[in-house]
Amino acid sequence: MTVYVVNRNYGRFLDQAVESVLSQDYPFLEVLVIDDASDDESDAVLARLDGHPGVRVIRQSSNRGLTVCANTAIRESTGELVMRLDADDYLDPSAVSKMVAEIAGEPAAVLVFPDYFEVDPRGAIIRRVKRRDVNALESMSDLPAHGACTLVRRSFLDAIGGYDESVSCQDGLDLWLHVGPQHRVLSIPDPLFYYRQHGANLTRDEGALLRARARLIAKHVGKRQLPRPRVIGIVPVRGQAADPGSLPLRVLGDRPLIDWTIDEALDCGGFDRVVVSSPDSAVLDHVARRYSRRIGVHRRSIAQDGLNVDLGATRADVLRAEAAEGRCYDAEMTLTVESPFRSARYMQQAIDVMQLFDADGVVGVRHDDEMFYLHNGLGLEPLRGDSRLRLERDDLFRECGGLRLYRVGTSTSVGRTGHVLLDQRAAFTVRSELDWAFADSLAGTGREKTR
Repeated sequence: MTVYVVNRNYGRFLDQAVESVLSQDYPFLEVLVIDDASDDESDAVLARLDGHPGVRVIRQSSNRGLTVCANTAIRESTGELVMRLDADDYLDPSAVSKMVAEIAGEPAAVLVFPDYFEVDPRGAIIRRVKRRDVNALESMSDLPAHGACTLVRRSFLDAIGGYDESVSCQDGLDLWLHVGPQHRVLSIPDPLFYYRQHGANLTRDEGALLRARARLIAKHVGKRQLPRPRVIGIVPVRGQAADPGSLPLRVLGDRPLIDWTIDEALDCGGFDRVVVSSPDSAVLDHVARRYSRRIGVHRRSIAQDGLNVDLGATRADVLRAEAAEGRCYDAEMTLTVESPFRSARYMQQAIDVMQLFDADGVVGVRHDDEMFYLHNGLGLEPLRGDSRLRLERDDLFRECGGLRLYRVGTSTSVGRTGHVLLDQRAAFTVRSELDWAFADSLAGTGREKTR
């Protein structure tokens, strides 16, 4: 059994991480420390560890990133089971023995992961995080285990060729997506490691993590040679003819609001066609002039354009019009113009998620970890219960980004719904004059380059 500790400028935490491995009640441990060219106080700690008979230190000559360090550790390891520990986290003394015992009795299992505690920089417990019981799920969840503190069979890692070094993070997702129907995944309902929350966490770099997530999902769609669905993008626009508060032609940054969505949709290679649907002649004329035949236009009735009218009728009407022209689709994506910063990358990722997880629908979301309350008739009560306990099954996701993908003939209200996590900028929605002020500021940061 090999535990490898990956360190990049976590010298202040490194001793505790390594000591938590050396203190395990499992006797047959190989301990590797992989230092990714740290330039903090790590060198003094590494020098001490170099002299420890139970530890082998491997120094990278330059900063190579997490996945390169992980592959280095796998190549250097001799254990039949392998686990990564980040240098800012630490293990419960029984972590290894419990995970080894769990996987030992399941020959088809390729990995096992536990619950965990979130702790502050000093190690004080913030909350316990209880993972979903994957042993009870009929199919793979689209929420992967942590890459860290997940015990994996070395034979499985060798079979998949290790981690993708073109992506410097998201090793947990890459591993998760390699799990096939012939494999089993196990979870343990005990908190067995301590996940430190501090400003320098890799997981704080949301943009890098989400870009890596999109690339890995796309890679696995290609790897499985999943058939490409025919997808239409539908941009529903009320316009001022139906709603005085609708301002699709108001200039944001360097172009009208509606153009932000259309331009990204045209950049997305996953669409076979993009159609703007509106009862407003000014909107349709603008689209025809600006985009000519690259964008289809659909004139919808005022009756379909009310504030409380479901978009289902508009979607169905557009699909009927397209079918009359001999164009049929497997899926359609609704893109509202009030979310101007949702990029082509997220549109394509939604299509990839639908393919990879065989979802009936996909929505754009943000994970919301704020405290929510319900009124029980007498007063407010917490929706999640004890704030010191986070149950993954109770996690809340807020729909945002004006992105909904449906298989034709269904909706996200039925069947299996997948999700795409959006960054804060992509999730931003323009609803008020204050929002317009913020949007003008955000518009100056430029478009995301997806190609």
